[in-house]
Amino acid sequence: MRTDAHTPQKAWRTPLRITLGYAVFAVLWILTSDWALFTFVPNPAYQPIFSQLKGLGFVAVTGLFLYLLLRAGAVTGPAAVSDAVDSRINRLASPRFVLGAFIGLSATILITSYFVTSQITRLIREEKLDELNAMADLKADEIERWIDERWGDASVFAGDRGFGDRIHRWFDLGDNAERDRVVTRLQAVRFSNDYESVLLYDARGRLRLEVGETHGNNPRLERLVNEAVKSRITQFSDLYRVVHRPDHIHLDFVMPLTAGSQDKLFIAGVIVLRVDPNRYLYGQIQRWPLQAQNGETLIVRREGDEVMYLSKLRYHPGSGLTLRMPVTTPGLPAAQAVQGEIGTFEGTDYRGVSVFSVLRPIYGTPWYMIAEIDREEALAPIRQVQLVSATITLVAIMLAGLMVGLGWRQQARNFALQQRMQEAEKQALVKHFEYLSHNANDLILLADESLHVAEINDRAHDLIGYTREEMIGTPLIQYRSKSAREMATEDYARFKSEGRARYETTLNHRDGSEVPIEVSAARVEVDGQNYYQLVVRDISERKRHEAQLMKARDFYVRILATFPNPIWRAGTDAKRDYFNQAWLKFTGRALEQELGDGLTQGIHPNDLQRYVDTFLKAFRAREPFLMEYRLRHYSGEYRWIADHGEPIHDPNGTFLGYIGSCYDIHDSRLHGEKLAAAAEQFQGLVEQSIAGIFIIVDGRFAYVNPRLAEILGYKPSDLVGREVTEIVMERDRAALSANLARCLSGEEESQLLAYLCRRRDGSTVDVGAHINRAKHGGQPAVIGVVQDISDKKRAEARIQDYIQKLERGMLGTIKAVSVMSELRDPYTYGHEQRVGDLSGAIAAEMGLDAQVVKGLQIAGYVHDIGKIVVPAEILAKPTKLTKAEFELIKSHPEQGYEVLKDIDFPWPVAQVALQHHERLDGSGYPQGLKGDQILLEARILAVADVVEAMAAHRPYRASLGIDAALEEVRKYRGVKYDSAAVDACVRLFHERSYALKTVL
Repeated sequence: MRTDAHTPQKAWRTPLRITLGYAVFAVLWILTSDWALFTFVPNPAYQPIFSQLKGLGFVAVTGLFLYLLLRAGAVTGPAAVSDAVDSRINRLASPRFVLGAFIGLSATILITSYFVTSQITRLIREEKLDELNAMADLKADEIERWIDERWGDASVFAGDRGFGDRIHRWFDLGDNAERDRVVTRLQAVRFSNDYESVLLYDARGRLRLEVGETHGNNPRLERLVNEAVKSRITQFSDLYRVVHRPDHIHLDFVMPLTAGSQDKLFIAGVIVLRVDPNRYLYGQIQRWPLQAQNGETLIVRREGDEVMYLSKLRYHPGSGLTLRMPVTTPGLPAAQAVQGEIGTFEGTDYRGVSVFSVLRPIYGTPWYMIAEIDREEALAPIRQVQLVSATITLVAIMLAGLMVGLGWRQQARNFALQQRMQEAEKQALVKHFEYLSHNANDLILLADESLHVAEINDRAHDLIGYTREEMIGTPLIQYRSKSAREMATEDYARFKSEGRARYETTLNHRDGSEVPIEVSAARVEVDGQNYYQLVVRDISERKRHEAQLMKARDFYVRILATFPNPIWRAGTDAKRDYFNQAWLKFTGRALEQELGDGLTQGIHPNDLQRYVDTFLKAFRAREPFLMEYRLRHYSGEYRWIADHGEPIHDPNGTFLGYIGSCYDIHDSRLHGEKLAAAAEQFQGLVEQSIAGIFIIVDGRFAYVNPRLAEILGYKPSDLVGREVTEIVMERDRAALSANLARCLSGEEESQLLAYLCRRRDGSTVDVGAHINRAKHGGQPAVIGVVQDISDKKRAEARIQDYIQKLERGMLGTIKAVSVMSELRDPYTYGHEQRVGDLSGAIAAEMGLDAQVVKGLQIAGYVHDIGKIVVPAEILAKPTKLTKAEFELIKSHPEQGYEVLKDIDFPWPVAQVALQHHERLDGSGYPQGLKGDQILLEARILAVADVVEAMAAHRPYRASLGIDAALEEVRKYRGVKYDSAAVDACVRLFHERSYALKTVL
């Protein structure tokens, strides 16, 4: 057995050794794992992934460190162990569980390792395929660019018509001087662009010149040359071997040369640019810029059912244009390429070796580019990854096994230690309970299942005068006071069923007095048996304080008794325990009749349930309430009262009950009912009104009386909530919305409206409405009265038709008078009618009112009626008038005024006739008026009179024409004639195509 003297000496050494050991191990782990990571995984792209495995191993190290901490607790003593060991461990883990934990950890490590390795393998594959893609794109782009450059050289000759003319003069005209110039240029092209040779053919396909290495003619090239001459299109020979020199591979670009003028071109010859692919093309294809022992690029084309390898192969010397393989060869990248596959492909190449490859066509040629690398070489880095992964995984599994084994071993030690510790704690707890029980201020006892005293402390003698020995084995109920024994069964049943309870009761003292107590009971288990532990507290002092509090409350009750309003009070049991004199006087009942729930006998039967529900709901929530109900008055009448209740609490916040104050509201309630009846009567009047009545809120009907619904052919319920604009015709909807908006804004609070509405059956009805701004339900509203005005509209239409007939009769009479006047002067026949029509048109162009336009027309028809007093021979005189004759004619405006002034026209017809010869500058007659002294209608008619007079024939002159007439009024615009009238007149003739009418 270890002594307490040894424990402190060893307690500080063990944690120190653990800390130092952990630090050394952690440093070695970090250094070793980092060295392994950078040695076996040199590629930075994969290092972060392997860091996850390294971290996994570090977790295992941390687990071992936790194990050491737990073990350190075993050295520092039982107190430390109790803190370190999980309190939930109450049994030793089985070997099966330990084995399962090890298998689970190992599976997790293996799955993680597999996932990481798979991810790295995928990354390596993607990286190699990306390199191959980049390689294939680079090579294909370079070849396509190189071919485009060759075609560019050929197109220079094709577009040079001067060069074609030289060829024509040499070949067809025998000019040898041109030959030297041609040779010089071809040699320059050959050397500058590294062509093997440049050949020149005439239009009949005969070889005439070969600059560079000479190979003579060959059938393949002759066919291409003849094809170029016939089609006038460039030709491409593709790669081919020369028959008489099999070791030579050629690539020819054939271009026809044109000569002659633009409208008459002809083929002068054909130029052939010959390329040796060994000089550039093959070298470009074979060059591999990446680090790879087995990387290769090559080009192929399809020939029938075979794949032809065009370039020199790395592992097949002399294979260019010689090696052929069937298109059906399974897994062959070249076969897949010529069949149209593009992108990455994994297969077997011409050597039978597994490769990763990228396939791409070379646009503008029948060739396909293939970039490939041996699969073994591409996946070589994965072998290192798998080796490192396997090593780390193995180490991690070993650490996991070690951790699980040591943990299980330590758990076994801790379990045994915990058993000993729990037994020691139990003994200490028993001693501690005995100490507390015997020295506590409260009475503490244990009762068995039959509620007999099994154990009790010495406080019982002080509390009720009985000794411990007297009480053990006796039933609990015998110590209850007689008044409290009725509640004993309920109290015991509650803590038996619920396992605990808290209640107040009284005990009998040995001397016969009663002792008030508070009991806290709880079920406990001792050695596998159920007992009930009761803690009994003497509350005599508290009860004395409560009695004093009740005295103080009674003082306030006496104050409440003098209040004029009825007041009641309820205790914590919701029973009424007080009513003041005002309440008792109101009901005419005794206090004993009202206490408890007695007041409910005076509440009207129809209000009783609502009263009970409202009161109990507020009581349970400890909330204030206000309600109205009918209470029986001492006179026998039920009167309405308002009851306001509030919860009451002591200074400590303890709930003491409720207090309520009541008010007699019977008279005001009856007054409100009378108002409601009056409102109902008013509503009846509205409902039975012969006029339609409505209320509009937010553009929708909020109320519609039956009469309005009848006018529109609906039920009132169909209209309420409906958009107001829906019932009017579409042409009036915008106007209605604007009128409602002006009414609501206060711009026009009261308005008279008339609209054509559509009834439910599709027919229409004319309605008139008087609307006013109002409020409805606290919101701005429009209230209105509606009448069906269809009959009124029809009457107005008949009246208007009668008026129009009268107007037509009047107009006919005026025209007849005008004609009678003009009959005396046949040269001016139709003058007044044309002036009237033109005056009305000018007024309309100026935007004047329709009535003004009509008045001007009538004034124009009779403006010269005064000439009726002028002798006809003067009016028709073809020579110049004498002064006296002219003065006689100048009197016609006044004569016309005299004729017209007594006729009750709605327009100033007589004044217009009097002023139509006045001018703005005062040069007119008969009054010499100026500017605004002249009526606007007279100023307009003056312009029309002048224009018509100048455009018409007169006995003393021919027509001057409308242009001269318009020029006249423009000339004196603003001087003699009104500017606005002149402008409107000019617009009529120039822009509106107005023409003076011929009157028959």
